[in-house]
Amino acid sequence: MNLYEVLSKYTKRDSYRCAIFQDEGKGELDTERDVAVFELLKNVSNIGAKITLKDISFGPAIEWEGKRSFGPQDISESDYMTLKSLDMDQIPDYIRCRLADLLWVEQKYYPAAKVAAATYLELFKETFSEERWVRSIQLLYRAVCISLQINCQTICEETRQLICKYLKRADEEGNDSLSISFIEILVEQKLSDDDLALPILDKMISKTAVPIQRIERAYQLKLKCLEWKKSGSDNIKSVNKAFAQRYETESERHNASTFPDISIMIDLLRKAVILYRNNGESEEAQRVQRRITELQGKLPKMLSSIVNGYDVSKLHQYLVDCFDGLSFAEGVILIAQFTVFRKKDDVKNALLQKLHDYPLQLLSSKRFMNEKGQTVLQLHPLDMKNPDGDTKLFNAHLHRELYDMEVIDGNLILLRALEILRNNCAFSIEDLDFLIKDNAMIPKGRERIFQSALYMALQGDYYEAVHILAPQVENLFRNLAEELGALTATFEDDGTSQAKVLSSVFELPELIDAYDNDILFIFEGLLNERAGANIRNEVAHGLLEEPFACSGVCIYFICAVLKLLIFTSPGCNEVYRASDRLKVIKVPQEDISPVPVKNYK
Repeated sequence: MNLYEVLSKYTKRDSYRCAIFQDEGKGELDTERDVAVFELLKNVSNIGAKITLKDISFGPAIEWEGKRSFGPQDISESDYMTLKSLDMDQIPDYIRCRLADLLWVEQKYYPAAKVAAATYLELFKETFSEERWVRSIQLLYRAVCISLQINCQTICEETRQLICKYLKRADEEGNDSLSISFIEILVEQKLSDDDLALPILDKMISKTAVPIQRIERAYQLKLKCLEWKKSGSDNIKSVNKAFAQRYETESERHNASTFPDISIMIDLLRKAVILYRNNGESEEAQRVQRRITELQGKLPKMLSSIVNGYDVSKLHQYLVDCFDGLSFAEGVILIAQFTVFRKKDDVKNALLQKLHDYPLQLLSSKRFMNEKGQTVLQLHPLDMKNPDGDTKLFNAHLHRELYDMEVIDGNLILLRALEILRNNCAFSIEDLDFLIKDNAMIPKGRERIFQSALYMALQGDYYEAVHILAPQVENLFRNLAEELGALTATFEDDGTSQAKVLSSVFELPELIDAYDNDILFIFEGLLNERAGANIRNEVAHGLLEEPFACSGVCIYFICAVLKLLIFTSPGCNEVYRASDRLKVIKVPQEDISPVPVKNYK
């Protein structure tokens, strides 16, 4: 038998977009070439395809741990020449649509485009049903998309008429989800039939006991229809205002006394605020925002604290032994030695390993709230296949990963080390002269304020210390950049100048080229990143609360400043050279890791 006869006999449709090839068919083929083509068509039919309203992307159907199934990258130019030479009319339609679309998308082979569009349309007619339409409607997406790309008016018009026919039937049967899918094609692919679509959308919008997601989509499509009709800005604003009011109505249907319901209400009202604000209704936007603030204030009271108890007695004893017999200056240097400056690459590797070992932790968005219940950070999930593809998002995850490490360091080690130092040594502000005097890192004229802030911190007055250290450390890095020849101010056309924001200072090429990038990354997260500690901004806006200033990450920040200054302190160098104890930190003789305590209260 020839190739086409075997394809008809030994293949069958598994679904609308793939085929099952029976290998015994190869034994019926007349030539070795036909066997090779049979195998090639089998691979092509099993290539994965991601179809949307506007596009399709081909790739391996399966990818795992660096391995993958057959993909477009495995098709050679000679393979493409072979595929182009086939008689499309004799190939079963469920193979033909995938083959023709691949030739069009990957090779821009124009003769295959019309074949693909027509085949997709015929397959849709064969496979569509009102009960099982979700997957088969993607065939319609491709038929419309390709016909528009090649400007095939015949298929476009046939498709439009077919959609209108099915849309009327779906509307009569009350199948809103299917109706929306058909209207999306009409609108998104500019085949809009407003006289039909708008009344159906209005009917959906008027319903009450329906999911808000369906109402949202109906409003969005209605607005696109109105834009398509060029119905005027006043009419569009009126619809947007009604859309915002609907969000308010849907919000009040929830119970304002449970955490999940309040979270949903806040999300709905946020969308209403944006709609009001974007359509010139500032007073309405402020009214809804006050309602959001009221709801947010209820959230912290509803959160149940999760208290984890740990036995840190061995760790504490180890720290006590390390500080035993040390002078005050030696103790300060020891605290700096316990403060870990992690490399950015190590944080990245830890994050990627977590993504590999615990993917569910990083596959959903995370929302972080402050004490007032206000969302201060929305951390969206990473792409599993290309986690660092979105550089800004990936850096936010890196800063959050480092933040979590700093919290642990601050709470478990550094806070205890500071307490032990205070218990072991009586000291005055002058005892910090060894650290501050002639320190090249401290900007000229700022020695006294650094000394005062660090003295407060070592005394346990963390709240006051952080308020002073945050802006002073910001100035320290500005001064460092200036010393390296960077411009840290902007110059305006009217002759005025203004200091660059801190994020821009950390991005100055002179600073990046000359200074340790890992340290810059650490302090960027501590001072200026919303996904990190963001201490500088909290202080600058007067938002820093005392409990946060005494938290693990702020303790880490204080100790990180100590370590930063010790690098450039002649006095610290002298203390270190004279001390035998500091040159070798005691190695624990047993595991001193904190042990979880069961039934902790």
